[in-house]
Amino acid sequence: MKSPIPNGCSSQQVFTRQSLERRFRRFIERLERETGRVLRVRFHRNRWTYFSCARERGRRPIRVNLHVSFLDAPAHVVRAVATLIQRDDAEARRVVRLFAKDQSVVWDKHSDRPPRKVRIRTRGEVYDLQAIFDQLNRRYFDNLCRAQITWGNGSKSARGQRHITFGTYDKTRRLIRIHPALDNRTVPDYFVRYIVFHEMLHATVPVAASPSGRRLFHSRAFRQREREFEDLERAQKWGRHFVEEVI
Repeated sequence: MKSPIPNGCSSQQVFTRQSLERRFRRFIERLERETGRVLRVRFHRNRWTYFSCARERGRRPIRVNLHVSFLDAPAHVVRAVATLIQRDDAEARRVVRLFAKDQSVVWDKHSDRPPRKVRIRTRGEVYDLQAIFDQLNRRYFDNLCRAQITWGNGSKSARGQRHITFGTYDKTRRLIRIHPALDNRTVPDYFVRYIVFHEMLHATVPVAASPSGRRLFHSRAFRQREREFEDLERAQKWGRHFVEEVI
C-alpha cells in the first residue's frame, strides 16, 4: 500500500505502515458504525477530489474515496461524511467542502499529481473581469489585492443545476474564479462587481478562528468589510432572486 503521508515530513510526523493501517481500519469502522453500511474505502492524497462515493443498490459495499486528511477531521466533519455516504445533503456538503478547502492549503503541495496549469480568461462576451477587478482594487483595497482573476470553466447556463457557486478563491494559486453564467446581459453589473468584491475580500481578509478552533471564512471582520460595498443590499437581493427563479 502506498503511503499517503507527504514526503519530507519529520520523523515524528511519519507513521509506520502498520500504525497507518490501524488508523485506516479504525476510521473505516467508525464510518461503518455511523452509516450502518459496509464500506470499501480508498485513502489518497491527490489534490482534485477530497471526497467521493458511489452508492450501490442493495447491501453491496459502498465505494468511498477519501483524502488522508480526513483521518484527523473533527467529529462534525466525520458525521458530515457519513451523511453524504448515505444521501445527498446540502449542509453536510458545505461542511465537507469547507474542511477540504482548509486542508488544501497544507496538502496541495504534496499532491500525487503535478499542479494543473490554469488558463486565465478575463474578457467575457459581456463583462471584462480584469477591468472590474482593477476598479474595485483601486476603490476598496488601495491596489493591495494581488490575486489573479478568471472566468471559470463549465456551462454558461445555470438552469438545471442543483446549486451554483458564483465565485471561489483559491489561496494556493491566489486565483479568483467567477462562474461563467454571470457573463450574461441579464445579470446586472452591480451583481458581478459584488461577487468579484466578495472573492477579493477572501484574498485579503485573514481567516479567523472560533473559540472551538474552527476556521471562520466569513468572520465578523469579513462581514464588516463586506458592508463597505456600495450596492451590497441590492446585489444580495438580486442573487437570492436569481437562485430562487433560475436554479
